[in-house]
Amino acid sequence: MRGDTFGKLSEFVAQNEYPLKDHSALESLTAYYQCREQFFAAHPRRRKVFESAMLHPPAHLESRLRELRAPVWQRNRQFWQSVVRQYPLRDGLKEEQVMRYLVSIDYAFQTILEQHNEAGNVKDVHDILQIASEILDMLLFGVMQTKKGEQI
Repeated sequence: MRGDTFGKLSEFVAQNEYPLKDHSALESLTAYYQCREQFFAAHPRRRKVFESAMLHPPAHLESRLRELRAPVWQRNRQFWQSVVRQYPLRDGLKEEQVMRYLVSIDYAFQTILEQHNEAGNVKDVHDILQIASEILDMLLFGVMQTKKGEQI
């Protein structure tokens, strides 16, 4: 396995990141993940490494893969922080609360992806990006509407 795939991906995203200003949070997040896709389009072998690590991680390599993914997770955290600082938060929420939430979702994403994979919904990085987009939409904007006149 190419151990530098995650580091190279992180570097590429940092150098080609989409500017947040004047764009919605969802547009920015979509562009962020599309930037990652550009990296994989240019490096198809690294795509295979990434997909294998995300979709079929060997149990005996779990801790090593966690170490290798660290640069990508760090880049994701930096991106999330820039999003949190750019867009208004719901009343009563503080930046550090929202960051804890987003970071925990980042870790939970692997489990969500595994569930989609077991259902046969994930075949390649394009499917990963589609699922990520769906999850991000629900993550940022919720999944249920309040009933008329209902307060939470």
